[in-house]
Amino acid sequence: MTPETLRDLIFPAAFSLLPPKLDTVEARAMLIAIALQESRLVHRAQLVGGAAEWWHSLDPPAHGYYQFEVVSIRLMLQHSIARPLLIPALSALDYPVDAPGLIHESVRDNDILATVLARALLYTVPESLPDESERERGWNQYIFGWRPGKPRPGAWQTNWRIAWETVKR
Repeated sequence: MTPETLRDLIFPAAFSLLPPKLDTVEARAMLIAIALQESRLVHRAQLVGGAAEWWHSLDPPAHGYYQFEVVSIRLMLQHSIARPLLIPALSALDYPVDAPGLIHESVRDNDILATVLARALLYTVPESLPDESERERGWNQYIFGWRPGKPRPGAWQTNWRIAWETVKR
């Protein structure tokens, strides 16, 4: 997947399932930066066991370009801010609202669903999303929301730049 494909094909569908106020240039940039940071927009599942490709990983804990674990999905389905956003979106996509395991399996291949979840998670961050000049604040919000095990801070600057270049085109 490319950042442009995410922007042009996935975002319109995902944002159509969410309240219009959630579709901002800052949100789009953060989502692209996070997807690049988490999976490089290459790996639909976490690489485990020395696998070079995601489809060779045996029982990976994180799925989708945003690398969601089932516990994260479970917590979002219970979260007072995220749940009201997720219920109508899950219903529109014919997913049960109280099946985190099924949703976890599905985000590996359903980029629209994964993007809805990622935007809902970002919405739980207790401050406004950063603009282009606030790369460090973007990093801090990413860490707050995703709590990555191996955060790769050296990659964030490039991912941030690519994300903002993509949303401004």
